[in-house]
Amino acid sequence: MTRAVAFLALCCVGLCYMGLCWAGLCRAEAEPPVDLTIEFASPAYAAGPQILLGDIARVHVLDDVLRVQLEQMEVGVAPIPGASRKVNMGQVQVRMRQQRIDPAPFSFEGPTEISVTAVAERVAARSVEQAAIQAVCADAGGALDPQGVKVVRFDYPQGLTVPLGPVVLEASVVPPGADAALVRANVNVVVGGVSARTVPVWMEITAPPMIARGSAILLVAAGPGVRVTVPAVALEDGRPGQRIRVRNTVSGVEVAGRVMDPGTVQVTLSAMGGVL
Repeated sequence: MTRAVAFLALCCVGLCYMGLCWAGLCRAEAEPPVDLTIEFASPAYAAGPQILLGDIARVHVLDDVLRVQLEQMEVGVAPIPGASRKVNMGQVQVRMRQQRIDPAPFSFEGPTEISVTAVAERVAARSVEQAAIQAVCADAGGALDPQGVKVVRFDYPQGLTVPLGPVVLEASVVPPGADAALVRANVNVVVGGVSARTVPVWMEITAPPMIARGSAILLVAAGPGVRVTVPAVALEDGRPGQRIRVRNTVSGVEVAGRVMDPGTVQVTLSAMGGVL
């Protein structure tokens, strides 16, 4: 009887042990292995000023917080728009350590060196030239027509390469503006609210003179509720929007004014005060 009881007890212990082992195996199969893989791909592309790990690799990490941290980790300065540079696996591992992330548990797959190209877009040369021409016409007070302005020098005939983003062209005329036959405007290319490049455009005023030297004209100064007109004579030829020297035929005083039409030169009220 004692031997039978002992045998049964031993069998129960064996069965329990086998059950525990089976349960452990089931749990091991149910729990997926931890995935810590960084898979590089080349070529890669970057859209911002910095190359991010997410630009050059797929990050296989189950921890969402860690995955986002890795994807947003900066691994180097991006090249200029349209250009390329190399990033290697060693640089990535150094940056991970700087972020207090141990690279040892990770598996790194793919090429050890990645070619990264900065994503860019082209701004057509004609768009830049038109912005410069419009600035000259505006500087001439509207007296100059775009057809009377010709671009004589622009150093980027193939257009400009700039980062991706909404592009705005801001052009300003460099003095003396329309005072001379050859004028220059600086065109600032703004992308996403940030100045990307500023380029000069040289133009020639090709419109024929509206006023001939020695011709009689009217010298006008206008302001809010005020308009003063005096007779004058042109001391030089004047194209539309150009500033020329004139002489008040009554007082003999000389002043510079802007050609507005074939018989009118306009000056500021303060300048007119010295003419009268």
